Order: sequence, then C-alpha cells, then structure tokens
Amino acid sequence: DTVKMLIRQGADLNETDYDKRTVLHMACAEGNYKIVEMLLNYGADKNCKDRWGNTPLQEAINNKHATVISLL
Repeated sequence: DTVKMLIRQGADLNETDYDKRTVLHMACAEGNYKIVEMLLNYGADKNCKDRWGNTPLQEAINNKHATVISLL
C-alpha cells in the first residue's frame, strides 16, 4: 500500500498544504475510513486546525461521514 510505504519512509503525517490542511483533513473530508484509521495509528494529529480553524473531525461532520466521525 502506497500510504504505508510513505509512512515507513518517514513522511511527515502532519505536513500541511497552502490551506494548512493535512492528509488527515483530506481523508476525513472524503470519508476514507481505512486511511483515517491508518493515519491515526501512525500518530497523525487529529486536533490540528486548517486556516479556517477546522479540525479533521469537523471535516468529517461537514461531509456527513458517520463512520469516520465515530473513529475520531
């Protein structure tokens, strides 16, 4: 799996884009349960905020991803 390989090679899980969104923000917004679970298991910060002050949980709530919400 590509995500696992990147993590094992030292990818910074809390690196942000121009909107201060992390890969966890993106996975939560898309409702990708497996990726969210993996990122959390490898230490991604679930309390980080993007430039609008949204956390990954807020992304999941905004997009109505119930399984991801329960995981967070």
